Amino acid sequence: MSSQSNLVHPAVRDVASSLQAALAEMPFANGSEVAPSPDSRWGTDRSRTLPASADPVFGDELFKVVESNGFFRVAAGLDYVRGLESVLRSGSLYSTHPLGRVALEAFSFGAWLWAPGLVIEQRIIRGLLEARNAYTQEINHCKRLRRDSKAMPVAMTTRVEQIHAASKQKLIYVNADLVAMRRLVADRHGGTSGPEQEYPSAGKLVETTLDNAFASRDAGIATYGTLSSITHSNPLHLSNLLTVELDGQDARPRLATINVFDYLSPVYYAVVGMKHCLNRVTDCWGLGPIDDLVVPVLERLRTAMTDSGKEPLDIDLDEQWETRT
Repeated sequence: MSSQSNLVHPAVRDVASSLQAALAEMPFANGSEVAPSPDSRWGTDRSRTLPASADPVFGDELFKVVESNGFFRVAAGLDYVRGLESVLRSGSLYSTHPLGRVALEAFSFGAWLWAPGLVIEQRIIRGLLEARNAYTQEINHCKRLRRDSKAMPVAMTTRVEQIHAASKQKLIYVNADLVAMRRLVADRHGGTSGPEQEYPSAGKLVETTLDNAFASRDAGIATYGTLSSITHSNPLHLSNLLTVELDGQDARPRLATINVFDYLSPVYYAVVGMKHCLNRVTDCWGLGPIDDLVVPVLERLRTAMTDSGKEPLDIDLDEQWETRT
């Protein structure tokens, strides 16, 4: 792909086409509403008797705190992948990295929410921790605005106060539900809520997702760091993504050709994250496997990356991803 002509490399076009075909059939894509099979793990769990939520929005359907947060994580990841498909057709030089990173983050949180082996109370705790994190961030943001913005318009000041008050009330509901769920785990299952007591960082979950997926351990640490560096426009990593030539007698650098392997790597990682997350969701919801949709995309990516002169990391197909949290 040349930055001068903005021509898209044929291999990149092929990957975009395969992504488009997969997304057209993917559950949860385009914000579509999906219902779990009644006899699936989640279909059975959501019918169990649970305490009423402190939040009147959920009432007797506290399981919806998982469905809503889980839906948005999965739908966002798929939307970012759709963005990647558009970027691949556009000739953009750097956009695969930030989009690949946010897609990985969304899918990693989705995989965490829909991890197998959780009793429903533990899964609800994870959904509540998602909510608590979101409301806490909103409250802290409002506090910063009130402290640092001395000349906000009156209408904006009023809006900030409304959001702050609503978020504080929602946080009260969430914390009350967390107490109830943790008590229920102890009563029903003879223990604590275990690892669900802490909300994981995005970086840690991405690293876990990639380490789970690839036969090479610690793959996630290096990968996430590179995605972050280009996302934050680190000049060294930006220059490594391109072949730079000297232009004429002035010896000025000219961006010549894209490094196909490095350009497609974030797309590869995002699709691996999509496979990991959607396999967990569809297994839990009884929707059937999605490998027939995703594996052809991964194969197309691997071919394009290998043809560029380097071998991508092997996916650990024999590893039972679903057994790890």
